[in-house]
Amino acid sequence: MSRVQLQEQIKKNPFSPEPYLNLARYLLDEGDEHEARRLIAQRRLMPNQSAAHHASWAQLCEMLGMARQALESWQKAIALDSGNPEYLYHLGVLYYESGSLERALKFLRKALDRKPSLSEARSVLAQLYQELGESGAARAVARKTAAPATHASRHAAPTAVTPQMTVEDVHLLLDLFKGRECGYAEQTIDQAGRAVFTYFDAPLSGERIVDHVIGRRTVGVYALRTDNTLQYAAVRVFIIPRRLMDNRKNPVAIQMMEDNAHTYSTRLQETAQSLGVSCYVTAGGEHDRRVWFFFKDFLPAQLAKNVLEKLLAHLPAVSSDLSLEIYCGTEITGTGWQICPVIMPLGINQKTGVRCFFLDAEGCVINDQLAYVHRIKTIALDTVKKLISPTYQKTTGQTEDLQVPVLDRLTRQCVVMGELIGKARSGRMLTEQEKLVIYFTAGFLPDNGRALHYILEMTPDYRPDRVDKQRGQLRSNPVSCPKIRALLPHLTAYLACNCALSIPAGGYPSPLIHVDPSLVAGKRLERLTAGASLQENARRYVLLHREVTDLLGTLAKLENQLLAQLRQKQLDAVNTPFGCLKSVNGRLHIEPQEHKKRV
Repeated sequence: MSRVQLQEQIKKNPFSPEPYLNLARYLLDEGDEHEARRLIAQRRLMPNQSAAHHASWAQLCEMLGMARQALESWQKAIALDSGNPEYLYHLGVLYYESGSLERALKFLRKALDRKPSLSEARSVLAQLYQELGESGAARAVARKTAAPATHASRHAAPTAVTPQMTVEDVHLLLDLFKGRECGYAEQTIDQAGRAVFTYFDAPLSGERIVDHVIGRRTVGVYALRTDNTLQYAAVRVFIIPRRLMDNRKNPVAIQMMEDNAHTYSTRLQETAQSLGVSCYVTAGGEHDRRVWFFFKDFLPAQLAKNVLEKLLAHLPAVSSDLSLEIYCGTEITGTGWQICPVIMPLGINQKTGVRCFFLDAEGCVINDQLAYVHRIKTIALDTVKKLISPTYQKTTGQTEDLQVPVLDRLTRQCVVMGELIGKARSGRMLTEQEKLVIYFTAGFLPDNGRALHYILEMTPDYRPDRVDKQRGQLRSNPVSCPKIRALLPHLTAYLACNCALSIPAGGYPSPLIHVDPSLVAGKRLERLTAGASLQENARRYVLLHREVTDLLGTLAKLENQLLAQLRQKQLDAVNTPFGCLKSVNGRLHIEPQEHKKRV
C-alpha cells in the first residue's frame, strides 16, 4: 500500500489510530525517520485507544530510540491489560535498560508469573539477578524451573560444617531454636526467582535439621509462640537495597559496605558482652549480618525487643548505607504485623547460594561450626532484669527483704493481688485496669516506691521514670475491694475474692489491710510520718497540700452558692445536723447553736 493510499484512509477515518500506525510503519520502512517521529509525537496519545494500539505505538517508539515515549505507551497498555505478559516483559526491559532495577524486577517477575515459558523475560531476569549478586535466584530462573535446595549446596563450600552430625548436635540446635509449638518453613525459589517460604504444619524434626546443615534444604524457624513469647531474637544489620542496586557493578563498594555492617555487628557484640549478655554473629547470605541472642527462658516478645533496643541505645546510629532490623518473630506489613520465619544459621540462603556461617570478629568463618554452637551461652532471666531495670541493680538486696514481709504477705492473703503480681513478675503485659489496681495498692506503701518497681520491672512496657511520675500523681486513697471487683469482674469472679477483713475505725475494705491497717484508716494524718523517710514525707506533704488547695477552692465555690441561695430566700442562717451556718458580712460562720429563724 502506497503512502497516498494510507493518507486517503486517514481522511476517511481520521479518529482511528490504525491508519496512523500503518503510516508510521510505512515511513520507517522507507527510512523517513524524521517524518515518522513527527507523526508518532502527534498521534501517539489519541483518545479511545485499546491496549494493543498503545503497545504498537510503544514498539514504534523503541525502534526510533524514543525511550521515554515508549515507557509511557507501555504503561498505558498495561493499565488497560494488566495481565499481558508481553507488555509486562517489554516494560521490565525498558526499566532495566534505564537503571530502574527495582521496577524492572517487579515487572519481569510478573511477566513470568503470567507466562512461565516466556524465555526472553527469563533470560533478562536471570541476568539481573546475577548482577545483584543473587546467584541462587539467577540459576533457578535460567533453568526454567524452581531451584531445588540440593543445587545450591553444590555451589557452597561446606568445609566449616561437620559432615556427620551427632544426636547431641541435633538436640542442641532443636533446643536453641525452640519457638512455635508446631510448624516450620522451607525456603525455595519460585519460577520468577523470588525467595519464598513454604509453611509445614508439623514439628521440626531432627531429620530436617540434618538436611538443613548439610545443604539438602533450607529450614526457616518461627520464633514466636502462641502466647507471644520467644526464646531467641536477632538484630539484622543490612545494606539498604537501593545502595546494593546502585553499586551492582561495583563489587568493591559492596564489600566495603558489607565490612561496615560486620564492624557494627561486632561492636554490638562487644557492647552486649560488656553488659554480661552473650550474642553471636552470623552471615545472613545477602551481604548482611545477624546478631543472635538466645534466652534461657521464654520471654514476652516485647520484653525481648526492649532488651535489644536497650543494647542498641549504647551504640551510635548506623551509616547512611546501612539499616537495622530487630527480629522478634514478626515483620511489618503495611499498617500491621505478621508472623514470619527466619533462616536458621548454618543453612544456605537459596536466594544467593551463600551459607549463613558463624563469624569471628574479623569476619572470617569459624572453623568448626558445630563445636562453636556447643559453646553458645544462653541469657539468664537475672541478666535481663539487670539490663532493663536500673532499680533492680540498686535495690536488689532491698527488694529481697521487701518481698518477704510485705509483698509475700500480700500475695498469700489477697488472691487477686497475688495473681496480678505473679502476672507482672512473669513478664506479661498488664491491662490498664490491672495497672490501676497495682498502682493504687502498692503505690501507697511507705517504701518510696520500691515495691511498685519490684512488681512492674519485668513487664514489657516498664519505664522507671514513668512509674515514679505516675506514683507521684496519686492523690486519692488506696483502692477498695469493691472497686477492684468493678475493675476486674472476671478475675475476681473465678478467684473468689471474698476475704474476711478486720476493718479499722473510719476505714474501708482494701488489700492493704493485710499489710498495715493504718494505711486505710480514717485518720490519715496520724500515719503520715510513721516510719517514712524524708523523701516520702516530703512527697506526702506536697500531695496533701495539693488536696488542701483543691478543697479550699471547692469550699469557696460552695460558700458563694450558699450565700446566693440565702439571699434569694431572704434568710441569714440555716440549720444542719452538724451546726448552724450563719451569714455575717458576706461570709459564712458555723455556730454550734441553732438560729432562731429556721428554714
